[in-house]
Amino acid sequence: MDKSRYGVHRTHCCVKHGCKYNDKDCPVVSGEIKQDYLCESCGYDGINSIDDLLDLLINYKQRIIEALENEKLHYDELQRNVWAEAYEEWERHVKISEIKIELLESLLKIEERKIIKFDVIEIIKIIDKEIEFAREVNSQMALGMLRIKELIIKTDNEKEAEANKNY
Repeated sequence: MDKSRYGVHRTHCCVKHGCKYNDKDCPVVSGEIKQDYLCESCGYDGINSIDDLLDLLINYKQRIIEALENEKLHYDELQRNVWAEAYEEWERHVKISEIKIELLESLLKIEERKIIKFDVIEIIKIIDKEIEFAREVNSQMALGMLRIKELIIKTDNEKEAEANKNY
């Protein structure tokens, strides 16, 4: 704007209510120069002096700064909450994965135990056949095999009890 027009703006425009001439580059509105008088609208707003207007503008500026600081604090808090929630979600997934691993390990042990139990049952069936045969041939041999069968059953029961205690 031509500086020769500054005087008109200085006496008629207002930093709060704007340019009386609707100039986009008004030096009063931009803060380039200070206004000399209150505009007509200032009187309606209860502003009685330039000092009142300056105090009002300083108050506006302070409230805007406080609002921006509060927004920043709120944003920072939101950001912390988002990170905390993401970390909690990650921890939850890790715990779920750990539980799944424990369950799979337990299932594997149960399956291993079933296989061992099946093998023990098959061995006992074979020993029973051998005992029947030994009774016909040698009763002492049959008694020894019966003792072996009892030891296998006892050991198997102990292992099963131990396995059940671990689950």
